[in-house]
Amino acid sequence: APDVRYRLGHRLLRAGDAADAAAAFAALADANPSHPLAARARLAAASAFASVANGAAALEQWQRLLRDAPDAPEAPEALFQEALEELRSERRLDAIRTLETLLRRFPESPRGAEARFWRGEALRAHGDLRGAEAAFRDSIASAPNASVLRDARFALASVLRESGQDAEAAALFEEILDAKADAGRFSPALLAWLSEREAASGDTARAIASAELLAATAPDAAWAQTGHTLAGRALALAGRATEAEGRFRLARDTHADGPAAAEASLRLGELLLARGAASEADAPLRDAIRLAAGDDGRAFRVRAYIALGHAALAAGDSDSAARYLTTVGMLFHDPVQLPPVLLEAVRLLEALGRDDEANALRDTLLADYPDSPEARSVAPAAPAAGGERPPSAAATPTP
Repeated sequence: APDVRYRLGHRLLRAGDAADAAAAFAALADANPSHPLAARARLAAASAFASVANGAAALEQWQRLLRDAPDAPEAPEALFQEALEELRSERRLDAIRTLETLLRRFPESPRGAEARFWRGEALRAHGDLRGAEAAFRDSIASAPNASVLRDARFALASVLRESGQDAEAAALFEEILDAKADAGRFSPALLAWLSEREAASGDTARAIASAELLAATAPDAAWAQTGHTLAGRALALAGRATEAEGRFRLARDTHADGPAAAEASLRLGELLLARGAASEADAPLRDAIRLAAGDDGRAFRVRAYIALGHAALAAGDSDSAARYLTTVGMLFHDPVQLPPVLLEAVRLLEALGRDDEANALRDTLLADYPDSPEARSVAPAAPAAGGERPPSAAATPTP
């Protein structure tokens, strides 16, 4: 009898024999397609097949249920599970269509919020970020349970970020972090992005918190170093120089030559220089130059050479200071940072009596940055009316 077979299937399930249970449920439905237990048996067979990773057999049972009893109470669940299996097998378009059928035919289904969420995931995986955003918003608006709500909110924030809507994405990520329930969802790269954005917007408290979370949860030394460096950067922006210095030391103490190593060394050296510890600044500044190899590290190398020059000057070594500042002026080109540096080097060389070098560097300043205030300050005076133009500084004989 059908009810006996149905009970047998459940007995086999309780005994841990999912494969035989699935076969018993399927046999019941095959032999009695119009019986009231048939749809329930199909659903149970599909679930049992799925539990032993037989997705193809499970999918067949869900589809037969929908074909034989499209309006049965089990139909919404069959559609939902069919869509999930299609997603697992990367049949995204099929999954989207199945979920849309569920939402259209059974708009009041308890699975509605989850169906909207998974439709969003399928659309996102298919590359339709606008459609995914709308689906996640629909899921949130449909009063889902707490678990689905967390999933949908995080997914929405992620899609907003992927589509360039950074402000709303960051605000939503911050709300999620404030709830203290889903910090484990945040990848190291996401926490770094969030901290950098928060620091750039002036929200240093949040920037510090995001960076500290990154440092505390980092999967390796390089990410821990990044977290400490970002925390130090935000602390410095907040005017908390001593704490920032401590963070940069922690970053260096990880002994990882990751992307943040050069920045941590540079910023530590600059902070030490700013508080008058010029001799102590020398080692981290030299490390910054070594670690900032390649085009990506160019800006750090420029700043490190400038800081080394100022450290030498603070230590009373004008000769070394002139060498560092001249080096950075000759090796790099930057219309914002370098004109003041070149002018400073010119003045130092003049003070040292090295006029030929000072004149050559002055000509470089005039040639490379002719419109800068620094170039105008050393440009030859315009000739008087009816008179001859005086010789350039470079052409003036050295006494």
